[in-house]
Amino acid sequence: MPLKQGPLPTRDRWQDWCDDQPQLASDEEFREQLMMQFTVIASQLEELASQLELTPLELKLNDLINNAETNSRQRLSNSE
Repeated sequence: MPLKQGPLPTRDRWQDWCDDQPQLASDEEFREQLMMQFTVIASQLEELASQLELTPLELKLNDLINNAETNSRQRLSNSE
């Protein structure tokens, strides 16, 4: 059963996951880019969770949607 609260998996866990994906085995450059994206996304999720006083794994899809809509509205109002 997947965890429903707590911190995100560590970089070592992401690396283990990548190691288990046969389609990634021969593309080291893509794997490194993917790991960088995981790092960026993890940072964003941790920041949002902190703002909502949750752990990252407690975030729900609705939390992500609401955050994206708020950010989008802010960008639109700043561009006017």
